[in-house]
Amino acid sequence: MTGKIKIIDTTLRDGLQAPGIYLSFKQRIEIAKLLKLAGTTEIEAGIPAAGKEEREYLKELVETLQDENFTVLTWNRGKIEDIKHSIDCGTTAVNISFPVSDIMIEGKLNKNRKWIVNNLKRCIGFAKKHNLFVSIGCEDATRADILFLTEFIKTAQSEGADRIRIADTTGCSHPSSFKQLIERVKVYTLLPVEVHTHNDFGLATANAIAGIEAGAEAVSVTINGIGERAGNAPFEEVVAILHLLLKKNTGINLKMLKRLSSTVSVFTGKSIPEDKPIVGKNVFTHKSGIHIDGILKKSGNYVYINPEVIGRENRFYIGYYSGIKTLEKLVKKTGIDLTVDEIEKLHELLFETGKSFTIDELKSFILKQKNQGRFKNEKRGTAKFNNEPYLQHCQNDKWI
Repeated sequence: MTGKIKIIDTTLRDGLQAPGIYLSFKQRIEIAKLLKLAGTTEIEAGIPAAGKEEREYLKELVETLQDENFTVLTWNRGKIEDIKHSIDCGTTAVNISFPVSDIMIEGKLNKNRKWIVNNLKRCIGFAKKHNLFVSIGCEDATRADILFLTEFIKTAQSEGADRIRIADTTGCSHPSSFKQLIERVKVYTLLPVEVHTHNDFGLATANAIAGIEAGAEAVSVTINGIGERAGNAPFEEVVAILHLLLKKNTGINLKMLKRLSSTVSVFTGKSIPEDKPIVGKNVFTHKSGIHIDGILKKSGNYVYINPEVIGRENRFYIGYYSGIKTLEKLVKKTGIDLTVDEIEKLHELLFETGKSFTIDELKSFILKQKNQGRFKNEKRGTAKFNNEPYLQHCQNDKWI
């Protein structure tokens, strides 16, 4: 593995900005503990300015988990008051966010570029006076004037900032243009660059990876990609891509990905799509006879990711399209002995059900059919599929 990329999890801040999602303080602390256990070294855990209860939770989180290997970072607006609240929580690191596009500077704050730069200096000066690690968030960087963005970043560096966050706040960037932006930013700063992407066009993961390929040293993500609007770059996808495709180390235990995903799903009540990359129920589930036969011979025939590497396993669904030969192999996994004729009859019975079965379900199905005497020699019927005779669809010995 080459190069280490810092994973900054913002599930407990940006993730909670997703519509309909709520986590109790106890649940947030539990997620933070799992993130630390998984090897995450920094989390953006909340917004102190949000209120007294938020600050009490953050204080507890800092006291419980923060150490030299695990940083609890807080999110702040470009306001001294916000930074003071963070200091009260005991954190040693802050992200201070400033809009850098004219759209937001004028339309949201009713200010100008000069005001933003002066406020940037003031906030960094205050934070560094209190010995804080300072990450400067460039909000809406992908819609900013590039000359002003570089001026802003240069100022942040000269004033003592420790890291720059480039945010595609509205999820409007394309991987090629985002890569060019990060390459440009890297020319003008020696500071570590973090990328923060949103999924409005389904490109959050692609943009995050493009940013890293362009030289970014850190990426902020959320578990299951939960977040504002269409969400953020998913923790599990980004980490898996970095390790397994780009061969970059993140320090994250890949076998914890499913556990993190499932925990957040249960806590938020937001189910995981069955076909969701890396953590979905069906990602390593196979039904086609050709595919199952190939995987039984060698797993890599039809899956690039070794499921064991990420704490998963291949699962097989058996049905009409499994084929006779594949069905014979899968029946052996049930521990039940069937003759060739019985396997052919079983294939016919599976066809009649129109359903798919796991190995355990197949075993139960076989035993049930045996008890009902369905495997006794009898003239085969004409079970139909789309109103055509069964034998037109299945010439037994010719199926794989």
